[in-house]
Amino acid sequence: MGSGLPVFLLITCLQVLVIAAVTDPNDLSALNSLKSNWKNTPPTWIGSDPCGGGWEGIWCTGSRITSIVLSGMGLSGTLTGDIGNFPELQTLDLSQNNGLTGILPSAIVNLKKLENLFLVECNFNGPIPDEIGSLTQLVSLSLASNNFNGPIPPSIGKMSNLSLLDLTDNKLSGTIPVSDGTSPGLDLLLKARHFHLGKNQLTGGIPSNLFSSNMSLIHVLFDSNQLSGSFPSTLELVQTLEAIRLDRNSLTGPILFNFTSLPSLSELYLSNNKFSGSMPDLSGMKVLTYVDMSNNSFDASLIPPWFSSLQSMTSLIMERTQLQGPINATLFSPAQLQSIVLSNNQLNGTLDLGTTYGSQLLLIDLQNNSIGEFAQGTGYSKELLLLGNPFCQKMPSSENCIVPAQPNSSYATPTENCVARSCNAQQLLSPNCSCANPITGILHFRSFSFSDFQNGSYYTLLQDAMMESFKSDQLPVDSISLSVPFKDAYDYLEVRLDVFPSGVYVFNRTGFSVITSQLNNVTFVKLPDAFGPFFFILNADNYFTGKANFEQKLVLDTDL
Repeated sequence: MGSGLPVFLLITCLQVLVIAAVTDPNDLSALNSLKSNWKNTPPTWIGSDPCGGGWEGIWCTGSRITSIVLSGMGLSGTLTGDIGNFPELQTLDLSQNNGLTGILPSAIVNLKKLENLFLVECNFNGPIPDEIGSLTQLVSLSLASNNFNGPIPPSIGKMSNLSLLDLTDNKLSGTIPVSDGTSPGLDLLLKARHFHLGKNQLTGGIPSNLFSSNMSLIHVLFDSNQLSGSFPSTLELVQTLEAIRLDRNSLTGPILFNFTSLPSLSELYLSNNKFSGSMPDLSGMKVLTYVDMSNNSFDASLIPPWFSSLQSMTSLIMERTQLQGPINATLFSPAQLQSIVLSNNQLNGTLDLGTTYGSQLLLIDLQNNSIGEFAQGTGYSKELLLLGNPFCQKMPSSENCIVPAQPNSSYATPTENCVARSCNAQQLLSPNCSCANPITGILHFRSFSFSDFQNGSYYTLLQDAMMESFKSDQLPVDSISLSVPFKDAYDYLEVRLDVFPSGVYVFNRTGFSVITSQLNNVTFVKLPDAFGPFFFILNADNYFTGKANFEQKLVLDTDL
């Protein structure tokens, strides 16, 4: 399914290399140098033949090391210049190792055959080497959730094969680089599908020449930076776009943009900027599901007709957008609508929900407006929030006028009618009724197209898609559990993930690292439409500490 390391290929390589391989002495020397700088390396890293001796996390073609996959192994130390001494290396994944610190050595640019570089959720710092652009075979570059600082290297624009660029959640500063005739830039990445640059400290405007009709982008995620200037009108040239996140910046001026030129756009996040002028008209957006334009300075206006015309809309969030005037009952009629948030505006008159409100509608938030009357008795029984309206001064005891409770995210994947049983410490009961030590962490979805977080149908689709990918890649997964979904302060959807081993109660190191590596790869699974791109943060506890795990490892090392 994914473009990471195919597991069937790993098994084949291991079988062949145990018989025939003798590791190239230069590769062996480089690997031993890395080993000397790391603590908590796998216990199988003994002997003088990684390729033929079954060193966990090391895969070879012939005598040359071609993949280093050590995701979640609890490594600590630094990455030295020796990393550049693997001329045949195609995949390097050191993700989910919080103990890896220091800079990313410039010698990494010597890995001319590298196709996948994953360093997610480590503690690397310093600048990203400008020479990184010489890795022209790179397809996936993910350096998310580190402490990298300085500018985005313009040389990344030389990576003509790059599909995934994920620099989210670092301390990167400066402007978004574009080509100028003498220097490259991100506008040259015509094969890129993912621009994930959120949660950094980027400044300046979004360059007008960053986007073109030759691009194949589906995700433009620039949220939570310090970007200024106007809305990038050239985005309308990229007709493949599915999700746009420009929220939590300082973008200004009117939004002069033809959104109907983006037929696949599903999620639009523009909140917490300084946009002014008329509110954008989203009429005709047939697949648009999630819109948040809250906390902007649009011109005062009545509720526009497109609010109730978008039949795919699940979530409409327009807090503090200068809306005024009465509310027509048709606002609540779209069949797919789950949440509508129009709080902190100047809406007035009598609120009448009518009788045609959508059956999916769970939340109507009209707090802090000027609504004087509420035509009760419409039969609507879900959450309606009216606190801070004149109506509540007259009817303070109304159930609609109390302080809203915090949403309860209690969903969990159901078990298969398991007979009551207890599991040992550190073990959990799987959906298939087995006690085991799962891989545990949090899936962070950077965009999503629903707001009914208790609706199990969404998670069932996600669970099925992930299990299909695990099985397609022949990974030793029995089942997965998804639970406690909630929206965080950055409007990311967090979902706990537990991945249970197949046939045994604990993963061996090879299975563990390959599975967590795949979870670092945004292309690993074809997600259901309701879910945007995600990243995975592993539980910080070391999975392989403890006597029970060590004893089990003796049994499992012969199997993936």
